[in-house]
Parts: sequence; structure tokens; C-alpha cells
Amino acid sequence: MSKLVNRMHIFIILFAFCLVLSACGVNTTLKANILDVFRAAGAGNFSNLPLNVDQPLSNGDRVRTSDQGEGEMTLPCAKMLIFGGSNLQFTLLSANGANLNVNVGANEISSQCSNITVNLGNPPEAVVQTSGTAFLVAYNPELHMTLLWTQMGAATLANWTEGRAGKTVTVQRGYWSVVRRGREPEPARPVGEMAPVIREMNLGRVYERVVSLIEQRGFGPGVPTPMRLEKIR
Repeated sequence: MSKLVNRMHIFIILFAFCLVLSACGVNTTLKANILDVFRAAGAGNFSNLPLNVDQPLSNGDRVRTSDQGEGEMTLPCAKMLIFGGSNLQFTLLSANGANLNVNVGANEISSQCSNITVNLGNPPEAVVQTSGTAFLVAYNPELHMTLLWTQMGAATLANWTEGRAGKTVTVQRGYWSVVRRGREPEPARPVGEMAPVIREMNLGRVYERVVSLIEQRGFGPGVPTPMRLEKIR
């Protein structure tokens, strides 16, 4: 009987360990949803991903999409949709957190991570930090402009100056903010006022895709309705 109890204790400990570390068959993978999604291991050369075939990812790996490409990233604690024209690198991937650098492009992230950090630009001009939320982050290197739009929970946006985060703005659900040329982030505004920024950053197609995802997930009030798309087209 004592052996059985000991085995049960071992099983419970192992099960709890797997829950904490997400180590029970939960991998970090990337999948091409649309053709022309590329990845590179560390500093290696980029190669085209097969459509809808999961590819394992590790720290230091990079992802790039063509203008019409789209990739889906599965982390132990988050899911990411990488839109066309993106270029990013994963600097830290763990069971309960992630750090990544976005050099260009837009990414929709649905996260249960205890911490996720997104650095925008190379060198960084802005940084997004959050936990357990859903948000869109986009960076345009030509405009030197970062957009954060929060759909669930809350996230923070800060400009990056002298090697550290500067002023921080909290962006609640249904609000957005931008950082322009590394200056302090603008005050958070409701999503109904986001159309001019979407046009300025040429994110109309991304916006429509995110709205469709919001409708599928049923995030509820505080997010845009399809009628608002007419303001952007």
C-alpha cells in the first residue's frame, strides 16, 4: 500500500511539474498559413516553410513573411498570428513567458503568459509588456512608428531611450496608443478613433483580419464592429 501511495505522490508531482513547465508535449512551433513564410534557425539562412506543416522553434530563431504571407506561432502560453511583410526574432521562449524583437510588421498575440515582452525596431524604439491578454502590435520602420491595440486585459507601451524603457502608458481593452520616432507614447484612445493611424501605417488588411478574429472569439464590448471598417477603406 505504501508503494502505491508513493507512486501516486510521484505521479502527482510529475503532473504538477508538467503543468508548471508546460513540458508535457507542448512545443513551440510555427506553421505557414499562406505561402511564402520563412524561418531561420539562429543566424542561419531563411528557408520557405511548407504550408500547414508545424516547424519547431528555439531561442534566436527568426521568422519572415512575404507581403502576402501569414504564419501562425504556437507558444506554450500564447498564440501569434504573424502578418505579411513581418520580420521578427524570438529571443526568449519558455513555458510561461516570451520575449521577441519585431523589426517590421504586425502581429496579433493571444497570451496567457505570465510575462510577454515585445521590442519594436532595431535598435528598439518602443517596448510592449503584458500578461494574460490579447493585443495587436505593429511597427513601421519607415515611419518609425509603433502601434499597440489591446483587445483583452491591459498592456503597457513605452518608448525606448538610452537603453531602457522611458515613459509608460497603460492601454486597456478597447484602446490603443502609438510611439512615434522613439518619443513618449501618446495617451491611450478608444478604438473608434484609430482609423487615421490604421491608414497612416497601411494596416487596413491587418485591421480587417483582426476584426474577423475578434468576432470569432467573441471578445465582447470594447472592440470595433464591422461598420467601422468603412472609415478605413
